Amino acid sequence: MSLVFRARNSMVSAAVELTLKNHTCTVIFGPSGSGKTSLLRAIAGLQSPLEVTQLTVDERDVRQLPSHQRPVVLSAQNAALFPHFTAHQNLVYGLTRRQGNISDVQHVVEGLGIGPLLERMPASLSGGEAQRVALGRALLANPSWLLLDEPLTNLDQNARKQIVKFLSEWRKQRQISVIYVTHDITEALALADQVITLANGEVIKSGRPDVLLGYEDSQQDLSSVLSAHLTHHYKDDKLSELLLEGHRLLVPEVTTHDETKPLYLQIAAKDVSLALERPERSSILNLLPCTIGAIDLSSEASATITLNLGAQQLLAKITRRSVRELDLQVGQEVWAQVKGISLQT
Repeated sequence: MSLVFRARNSMVSAAVELTLKNHTCTVIFGPSGSGKTSLLRAIAGLQSPLEVTQLTVDERDVRQLPSHQRPVVLSAQNAALFPHFTAHQNLVYGLTRRQGNISDVQHVVEGLGIGPLLERMPASLSGGEAQRVALGRALLANPSWLLLDEPLTNLDQNARKQIVKFLSEWRKQRQISVIYVTHDITEALALADQVITLANGEVIKSGRPDVLLGYEDSQQDLSSVLSAHLTHHYKDDKLSELLLEGHRLLVPEVTTHDETKPLYLQIAAKDVSLALERPERSSILNLLPCTIGAIDLSSEASATITLNLGAQQLLAKITRRSVRELDLQVGQEVWAQVKGISLQT
């Protein structure tokens, strides 16, 4: 059971091919203008520069079906609420169209924090409030495939984190398949079973969330994404132990993670320093033996070092002066000192 999509874009001489499994969350990741929105609109049957050559859902060809008859619901970043309906009427519209469950309304209202908004008209809602109502409408439509196009762009970081957690729980409980478009690496890591990165209308890479290694844009520094496993808790110290390529890491206590699944770590390159020998009596708890795989000196002031750590890679951003003084060379063994780790549970 799957969604298979193939399309051409003659404007940029690009082709896109996707095969997505049911009951998973696929994150389409990439910078603005990479073709993410065009992809979702094409799947939903809306106007798009893509010429769809194949679109099957559970082996059924749906290309000839109009948008409202396809087993998908699209929620776009501009919310697009019905202006003559209250927020509550917008929510339940999804139920009446797709035979959703009325008992789910209160669950969605609480999960998205939209109780105080229900009697208000769309014109009186802020951008973030409208996005939450639109997301609720999409969830209550109970589609086979839910297409979400940057649905949280107008929310602050704390609200995003809470809603991403709710969305993850909801889609697993309801066994909904999700295609989630974002250029936010934190959202991608928190939601994704698999990630597809786009650039200029083409698939650049795909696979597990740690394919996002080395993503950088105007809002986020260069960072690494690695997968580790939870092995132990130190209750007195409020710390948890992870195993990363056979090496121990200590992180703030993890309380909400399935220990049978990988835990994804985001490590900013600027939070990794290097030493030629293992430091003794350091306040930095996480020390990893690595081998230098590459040295990028393209920046005038800094250098980006690619460190091989088993089958994974860690990035370090240090000064060019440090490269000279340590006489760093490709193939050299060094110790990485990791000062900060962001966990995606």
